[in-house]
Amino acid sequence: MVVSWYSVALLAATALGASIGLSFVPYRTPSLETTLKSEPSDKQIVEKSFCGKVWITIHSPTLRLIGKSDIVDAIELNWDFSTCATIPTQIGLFMNKPTSWDNGLIVYPVETLEGYHITHVSLGEESLVGWDYGAGLRGPQCLWPYVAAGDHNNIQVINCLKIQPTWMEDNGDKINKLRIGELAVPGTHNAGAWRFDTEISTVSRDLFVLCQDRSIWAQLVYGIRYFDFRIAYYDFYPNVEDRYWLNHNLIRVRPLVPLLREIKSFLDSTKEYSLMLTIFPWASTSTTVHQSDRFMQVF
Repeated sequence: MVVSWYSVALLAATALGASIGLSFVPYRTPSLETTLKSEPSDKQIVEKSFCGKVWITIHSPTLRLIGKSDIVDAIELNWDFSTCATIPTQIGLFMNKPTSWDNGLIVYPVETLEGYHITHVSLGEESLVGWDYGAGLRGPQCLWPYVAAGDHNNIQVINCLKIQPTWMEDNGDKINKLRIGELAVPGTHNAGAWRFDTEISTVSRDLFVLCQDRSIWAQLVYGIRYFDFRIAYYDFYPNVEDRYWLNHNLIRVRPLVPLLREIKSFLDSTKEYSLMLTIFPWASTSTTVHQSDRFMQVF
């Protein structure tokens, strides 16, 4: 495997140029709207705590339940009360911002300082709260799953599953003077290996090839800023731009150029940055250099 190091690209807001020619229609077509909205939103009140912390994660493996339907993207409730003098006695899942235990979908007892519960509730097809196809509000925004903990009478700790579309801009005063090696940049392995988009398959989940379950646009909105792209070149396509694909090893997953368009649309809408590492699997050095040169022209 050869890494084309000069194809490691730091994308600024207009780094992809004025336009990218496309022969494929992307699965998610980004909006032409490029203005971030600044109206206040109650979904921006994303976290409250008198002691300790709670948070939501999504259980990656499918839950196989005997005699019941499988559950995909089960919601996990997590807690850490190791700093608390008095430990909350229960934790619950809520559809909206928690105000009372009467509104809880499910409530579990808390019996340890740290732990988690895997619920039998699926996240489902979540909305990106204003960022589904274009620019929304700045700052973190709550999705529908909320978590809360406290005693039987009071809710003391609140959190939610969030999107983080502008976290770099939001934290600019803290990170602008840091070198990239001093940052912990969230990224995704085999970032383009989500939902097949080939002539023979549109499968969205499998056990061996697909590593992600969200589009590149959604990954950016959630806060991902580093993309591991495994790029393959197929010279049997007449159009040069159509020859570049995102693969998992030797298996084609989806065309590359539509995803570059998604990245460009996001960066044009924000003051965020994104790192992209391109790898051409199982190629000789001379072939990789040639492919990288042509790729950078397309890029």
